[in-house]
Order: sequence, then C-alpha cells, then structure tokens
Amino acid sequence: MHAVIYSFSFAHHGKYSSFHHLCDYLTDQTVEDHTIRIPNYVPKRVERRIFRYWHRYGELRLWPYYRRRKPYVFHYLRPENTMHFGWRWKKQHRLLLSCHQPIQMLEQMHSEGHAYSSYFQGLAAADVVAVLSETQVDGYKRYAPNADVSYIPLGVDTEFFKPDPHQRAHYPLVLTIGSWLRDYTCWAKVAEEVSAKHKDIEFVVIANKEAIARAQLALGNTEVHVRFLTGISDEALRKLYQQASLLFLPLNDAVANNALLEAMASGLPSVVTNLPATREYLSTEGGILVTEHTVSAYADAIHSLLSNESFWMEKSQAALLRVANTFAWQRIADQYRNVYGSLA
Repeated sequence: MHAVIYSFSFAHHGKYSSFHHLCDYLTDQTVEDHTIRIPNYVPKRVERRIFRYWHRYGELRLWPYYRRRKPYVFHYLRPENTMHFGWRWKKQHRLLLSCHQPIQMLEQMHSEGHAYSSYFQGLAAADVVAVLSETQVDGYKRYAPNADVSYIPLGVDTEFFKPDPHQRAHYPLVLTIGSWLRDYTCWAKVAEEVSAKHKDIEFVVIANKEAIARAQLALGNTEVHVRFLTGISDEALRKLYQQASLLFLPLNDAVANNALLEAMASGLPSVVTNLPATREYLSTEGGILVTEHTVSAYADAIHSLLSNESFWMEKSQAALLRVANTFAWQRIADQYRNVYGSLA
C-alpha cells in the first residue's frame, strides 16, 4: 500500500541528524515536506506564532490525497505538531503515527486539553502507532485503543556518521549534545569533579541557547575548560564525534536520542543515564549505563573510559556493531515499508 509521508525538520536539526531524514530512505513513497525556515532576525514571539499557524494549516496540502478514492497510508512523522484534520478526513484511508514523547509528557499534554485535542483525536483514529521505545507501548495503548501500537526504533545515517581514527583528539574531550530532557545541573557538577582529576580535559556542549544558559548558570565560576556551541553544521558535528573521547548524557528521561545513535555510529562510547529506553538503544556493550544519578557515579564511569584504552576500544567496536545491525536508517525504512504493506 502506498504511503503519503507528512514530515518536517526542526530548525536545529541538520539534513543528517533529524527524524525527517527517514524520508530520504523512503523515496519510493510520496513525501510532503512541511519544513519552514524563519530568519534569525524574526522575534521569538512572532516565530512561535508563525510556527503555530504553519503547522495547523500546512496539513491542507494533504487534502488532495485524502480526497482520492484510492486508499493511502497517511504517515505522520511528527503528529504531535502536525495532526489537526487528518483524523476527520480518514474515511477509507489508513493512518500511521510515529510518536516521540515519553508517556509522562503525553499525559501532561492530555491534561492541557484543547491545545492537543486534535492530536489525541488522531491517536484514537489511528490504525498503527509507532513508538520509539518498547517501554512506551502500553502507555500509548491507553490513548490509541483502536491501533496496533508497535515499537519501531529511531535510526541513524551510518554512511554519514562514521569513525575516523585520524581525527581523534590527543587530549581527553567529553561531548554533551542536546537540550531536551538533559540534566545540565548534574552535568556541571560532574564536569567540575572530572576536571579536578584530568587537568587537560575539555568539555564541549552543543545545545540551544536556553540549554547553554542553564549549563553556564550551573557551572558558575568553576575552573572547567568548556566550549559551548549552537547551530553548527552536520559536518562540524560529525568531526566532533570523531574527535571526542566519549559522549556524556545525564538525562531526566528519554524515549530515543539522536546524539546517542550518532555517537554509536561514530564508534564513540557513551556514558549515559540508565533508563529503559537508553538500555534498549545502547545496551551494556556500547558504553556505560549509570544507574545511580550521582556526580561520583558519572565521574567514575568517565574516568574508567578515559584511563583504559582497551576498555574504550571494546565499547567502541560494540557500539559500531550494534548500530549497524539494528539502527541504520535502511533497516528502519524497511520496517515501515512492511507496516505499509500490512495495512493493504
């Protein structure tokens, strides 16, 4: 059954680092790209208003497909933002929603009522809901009682994100990436403790301006060598993965994580909070899952990777093997094709 894929990419995502990149592996289907780029000089309050109307009324571009008698699978890659009218137009068609939010966030969205009412109507009307973590399946079934709720993981471009041993820095470099659900208060305390033991270490944080401000506030005037970056290109991001010693992600929660998969594809071991979703993606082979959300536990894990090259190499090779066998976008695209076929 042919799919009409409705998607967009956030401004802070590059070509190779977004869920939208899945569309490049599904070119045998119809893709409606809803991406918008707003100039930086536009005030934030105006930008938010533009985005709100763009997402609400952009769905009208799907109306010509919904009108056709031939049934399609309408696949919403970011339904939390783009599902407004499709549940009303469905009729003989099939509806597939790829959902991103952890169940706790979904419950909060549901409590807000009208703001997300169309999204929850879409969940109720969906034939298939794809979640990015097995741990989310039961929670989503409560809001999508008529759908087959299935786990289809996030993917990564293993042709773009890849190791380059010649790039690796000659000094310890710890990389932290992202804004959503990151614990930068914990990050700052860990950076301070690790810096006391490894005098030549450098921390690099890539995040949006708001997250960087939180990290800087938490860091205060401590003696930590850190670079804060925002809005860098995918090529610059790839080079940092290749240069880094490890990825450090202290998290408050997670469903799926681009940074974790990109690090794995780059052969970069990770020190990450032990959560159900991070266990699914990283497992214990590709890095260190830290169960105790404490400064000393994270610092000990970082030290163990920085001080033992054979241990580092073991984790690096395991991460590469796991991501190639399970999370390459080609494999994820085939899983979605199987779902399209099953809906015929």
